[in-house]
This record gives sequence, structure tokens and C-alpha cells, in this order.
Amino acid sequence: MDQDWDEDTLTWNNAPLAGENITGTWVDPLPVLPGWPGVPRQWDVSRAAAQAHAAGRPLRLAVYSADYAYHSGRYFTASDVDDWDEVGRPTLTVTWGEPGQ
Repeated sequence: MDQDWDEDTLTWNNAPLAGENITGTWVDPLPVLPGWPGVPRQWDVSRAAAQAHAAGRPLRLAVYSADYAYHSGRYFTASDVDDWDEVGRPTLTVTWGEPGQ
């Protein structure tokens, strides 16, 4: 995302536009809810993290589905889910290193 946003006031009509599609992955529909914490999914956002760090700005990421079907058999947990599903929350893991090493 190219600008800050506030989840308490965010709507479809005032959401900031995505600046760039950083990465993607296929998430196959599941025939049944797999139970908690669900199926881990991983995306490589290294380039976006490095660019944000180099520019001295926050890393702003959005996850979205190109599938329009609300009940498409894909299950994701929001970052502000209660503690009962803490392990299912999205997690950003940064491993810092020197370029080229």
C-alpha cells in the first residue's frame, strides 16, 4: 500500500490503492475447514521489505483474493483475531542479511 490507513474507518470506498502487486501464490480451495490454526501459507515479500527499509517508510502490505466467491473454500485469519487463534494470525518474519551473501 502506498499510504497509511485506519482499520476503524476503512471501507471499500476509501481504501488506498495498492501500489504494486509484490507476489502471489495459489491457494487451492479446501473441501472442509481444516481446523485451527489452519494451513500455513507463505509469501516472499523480501523486495518490498528491503524497499521500505531503504526509503525509511513503514512496510504496508495487503492480502487479497482474486476469487470473487465469498465462500470459496479458502480460510484466512485476520491479524486482530482474539488470543484463541493467536498462532493462526499472519506473521511477518524478517531475516536481515547483506545483499549478495
